[in-house]
Amino acid sequence: MWFERRSTASSLTLEELAAMRPPYLRGEPPPGRRGPDGERVGQGRARSLDFDGIGPYVPGDDVRRIDWRATARSGRVQIRQFRAPSHRARLIVLDLHAGLWFGARIRLMAKTAALTAARLAWEAHGLNERVGLMLPGAEAPSLRRDRRHILRLLDQLRRAYLAYEERRALPPGDLAGMVEAAGAMLGPGDEICVVSDFAEPPFLERTAGLAELRVMRAFVVEEAALRHPLPAGRYPSLGAAGAREVFVINRRRGAAGPVEAERARAERRRALWDKGWEVVDALDLLPAVP
Repeated sequence: MWFERRSTASSLTLEELAAMRPPYLRGEPPPGRRGPDGERVGQGRARSLDFDGIGPYVPGDDVRRIDWRATARSGRVQIRQFRAPSHRARLIVLDLHAGLWFGARIRLMAKTAALTAARLAWEAHGLNERVGLMLPGAEAPSLRRDRRHILRLLDQLRRAYLAYEERRALPPGDLAGMVEAAGAMLGPGDEICVVSDFAEPPFLERTAGLAELRVMRAFVVEEAALRHPLPAGRYPSLGAAGAREVFVINRRRGAAGPVEAERARAERRRALWDKGWEVVDALDLLPAVP
């Protein structure tokens, strides 16, 4: 079978990556209405006054485009959409450093990052935009828009993830260097999507100025348990050198976790916004897991 059927909170299969294709994107235009390569129906990221309809709000959309009357009628947040040509290229920078191989609820943070990258690749394909995937330690990516290219990206992502999971190779931690390399590959107006927990201290200082010419989007990965009180217990993780470690959480520390996490989350968002980044919580993009 092309897909692997086994799926756990830590493993990653092609079936899971393929399932990340978002259902709300428009398909290809019908024959006779196709524009030049790269031209698409606007999703609100390119500015235009050509109104194209009302659609559901998606995390990352500009809240200034909320249609409050449509929201009141439907009971769900609705966004005004505009038609605009776009020849934007998207480069997805995926961070898989050792600190992401931790998970107390739902899945590993590294798996959340990988699924988010797959969703962004499918989104670019649905928008008929060129897309590439930059992985730690991998060769410079190519930028293409066809479906076969997307499937190759997903397979490359799966193989890299499994190699890191089995500890045959440890991901390097130079996220800022990867983003700098991505900026050098793209032109003005192109988009860099960084999927990470943004725990690298000098990251914003080293990437300062990129948002002046490019669209910089931060998809912040965090442990799902940090949104809720963490049950007391022992939680395995990996140290910076790849050594296995165990964190012991008592009741008091577990109850204080969400408050501390929210404070850190607000500081991180403020720092990214101040540098011109768009910020999206990666967990909000993925399907809910019971």
